[in-house]
Amino acid sequence: MVLPTNVLLRLAAIPTPNASLGVDVSCWRWDNKQKFTTKSAYESLHTPCAPKLALWGVIWRLPVPQRVRTFMWLAVLGKILTNHERLRRHLADSDTCSLCHDGIEDVVHVLRDCVRARSIWTQVIKTSKLPEFDSLSTRDWFIGMLTRSKEFVIECTNSEARFAVIRWILWSWRNKSLFDTDTIIIESILHECDRILLGFQATKSTTTAKLVHPPLWCAPPQGWVTANVDGTVRLDDNAAASGGVFRDSTGRWLFGFSRSLSCCPILFAELWGVHDALKQAWCFGYKKLIIEIDSTDVVDLLLRQHDVLRSDTLAVSIRQMLVQNWQVKIHKIDRDSNRVADALAGASRGSPIGETFYTASPSFVQSLIMKGF
Repeated sequence: MVLPTNVLLRLAAIPTPNASLGVDVSCWRWDNKQKFTTKSAYESLHTPCAPKLALWGVIWRLPVPQRVRTFMWLAVLGKILTNHERLRRHLADSDTCSLCHDGIEDVVHVLRDCVRARSIWTQVIKTSKLPEFDSLSTRDWFIGMLTRSKEFVIECTNSEARFAVIRWILWSWRNKSLFDTDTIIIESILHECDRILLGFQATKSTTTAKLVHPPLWCAPPQGWVTANVDGTVRLDDNAAASGGVFRDSTGRWLFGFSRSLSCCPILFAELWGVHDALKQAWCFGYKKLIIEIDSTDVVDLLLRQHDVLRSDTLAVSIRQMLVQNWQVKIHKIDRDSNRVADALAGASRGSPIGETFYTASPSFVQSLIMKGF
């Protein structure tokens, strides 16, 4: 029997069995002590799942006005008052589209499939990409299109923000057409999109000018080596990778590394980064090591006194390396200070499973290093 591809990809990201790490045991993942309790079972059923949190993260980071982010969130959840939703709530007599009178007016119809919406998208989407654009599922069209927007949009500048704003304008256009009987032409919609984006960027620039500069990378003390590590997971296909960079007290590049992990959760990808950094540091004989990572969850997991995730092979392996005869410190840093490690991890995401070693800084991180990251 052949396992499904998605299962094989997840298995590929799990460390192989090792006798030194102990025998496999059964545990309850929803409790810190890994013992089943009714309370933890109940909480697991009422806790938002990781994909939904990741979904909100994609929308929240969009460089658009807050009203557009809020609309995107409600639209993804299917909560905007289309005729389909209004009929479900007994607020309308029909769920047919009020603009084209052809088909059920759900979220995807009003923002993509309606004749009036299509008249906008044909001006924005590359002709060769229109068939794929039309065939995407609801979730992929909302979120996958944000992460892959440059592949589809004719004008790639700020493409993910342009996607979100156009959707918000289409919804506003629909409401004005129904309730205000306004006549709106395609050119004015695209012009309004540009106006909103330029206005938001101008406001953001004014606000940013009043803020302190983003934190830069700080060199370790004399005699110490710093390893910046990070993990990354692509939302549309869960392709994961980890990466890191070693630098000394003068800021000199010692080496970098990355690992393509196929599919795994973000926490697991970040743990792989720590694991590989410790392994490389021990092999190179570094006895004073500072590991910097931007994940609070990873830092808390590795520094807790009680044995959390004691059955997780990767976490156990990391803890065994931490107690070897050397000095290791684990620091939580700002995400901006970890840009080089993030770029190294991102470069391996989606590549064939395996490790990459960089004796010299690759071209795609050199500009970040020159800026002090």
